[in-house]
Amino acid sequence: MLKIKIILVFIVLLYCSVSIAKVTPMPSPNEKGNLGLIIVASDSPKFINEWVSTPSEHAPTIKRIFNAKPEQLIVSVFLVTGLSANESGEYSFSVSFSNSR
Repeated sequence: MLKIKIILVFIVLLYCSVSIAKVTPMPSPNEKGNLGLIIVASDSPKFINEWVSTPSEHAPTIKRIFNAKPEQLIVSVFLVTGLSANESGEYSFSVSFSNSR
């Protein structure tokens, strides 16, 4: 069911004719052990540099888009919250994604 919702979201983004982007606050992260997934689409990868060059306490600004033009660049981000580190202090998860036109 989640896979169908993800596909529908991206179909809507791909076939809209107007690009609208705005900065909106992100939801608060889930507490440790309560997994959550937030999928965000942006029209620029600029936030990635901010993300990897600042401390983990700093939340990057992601200019989210809600409509996109055909052939427009869309940067999709999967934000996983509530994930716990293993005994070695490492995190491990995978995301499966498919895009159909």
